[in-house]
Amino acid sequence: MGDAESNIDREIERFQDETDSAADLPGRIRVNLFRFARAFPHRVQWWFVTLAVIGALAWFVHGTFLVAAVPVLIWMRRHWRNLRGHFLSGCLNAAKVVSLDPPLVAASTDLDVNEDSSSPCPVLRILPQPLGLMVPGDPEIGRRAATVSLYGWTIGDRDHWSTFHPFLVDVATGNAEKIRESIDRLDDEDWADLEFALAQVPQPYTPGLYRIYEPLERPLPAEPTPEEIEKKLNRHVARRQDRLGWHPKGQIDAESMQTALGTWAAGARAEDAIALIDHLGGDRGKSGFLVTSDGIWYGLRDVGDGFFPWREFRGTHLSPDALEITLTTGTRLHLTLDHFLPEAREGLDLFFRGLEPGEAE
Repeated sequence: MGDAESNIDREIERFQDETDSAADLPGRIRVNLFRFARAFPHRVQWWFVTLAVIGALAWFVHGTFLVAAVPVLIWMRRHWRNLRGHFLSGCLNAAKVVSLDPPLVAASTDLDVNEDSSSPCPVLRILPQPLGLMVPGDPEIGRRAATVSLYGWTIGDRDHWSTFHPFLVDVATGNAEKIRESIDRLDDEDWADLEFALAQVPQPYTPGLYRIYEPLERPLPAEPTPEEIEKKLNRHVARRQDRLGWHPKGQIDAESMQTALGTWAAGARAEDAIALIDHLGGDRGKSGFLVTSDGIWYGLRDVGDGFFPWREFRGTHLSPDALEITLTTGTRLHLTLDHFLPEAREGLDLFFRGLEPGEAE
């Protein structure tokens, strides 16, 4: 092993010790700051703009303004160190170009935080990337690529990360040999997982984080009974303090119910209702979920109105950007941040995950 590789090993070990992180397949890429700045100018331009403003104030007003540059330089150093660590120590993931206009890349991974992979949570992330910097140039749809990712904090879930943040190797280096080497380090299973994930995401592809599901090895269990659903809902409400927007049966006021039944839940019956979950709490039934014995009615901005029976419910995933509900039909409902308050989003995720096929009581 050469000195350069030994130095990379030491830097990876130091970064992992500082951040209490690990990667099965570290990126081992040295980032070129100028190339990264060319790819994502908005991520670094404020450094130089701020320093330029401070310099101008020091020159034209008073030299003491230079003191203000100290915290900026400290922040720049910290950000640069994290950026180096991202590409050196982050996880190498299989990726593919899925759109040229807009320029989109899809990358797959598993958000399981356990070393023994006891709680798998495969996901696919589709996100914009500067394809013009790919080496060699003129990328085509379907072209393989490698990304390096760090993982985001969990949200009310100790078994899974909530998201991951991939960057193309090509935005860190223009070295064609290094880029090819990164792609070649990924094995057949990595590429198979990526293709399996892409097959589950509806086209045309749009940016987002998508949970991926293995085929069910047995038929879907019988639909939950109204008693089982009510029990899960009441248990959730009883053990948590974030009751905002949760209205179990017996606590739904007549005005909210009539509003829901007269608009987005027009096909539901009041006597079948198990709970009304308001859009933002206190929304008086103008939007949200109506949980019934037959399934769930929903009326949400940016998603629309609809209904799905319990037998079509497959699962959920909560990320910092959205709560995703996946149906066996392939439909995916993405509830963005403005749909529910953080407490309500987390509560919805816990409730729905408790109803996933195969989930233990």
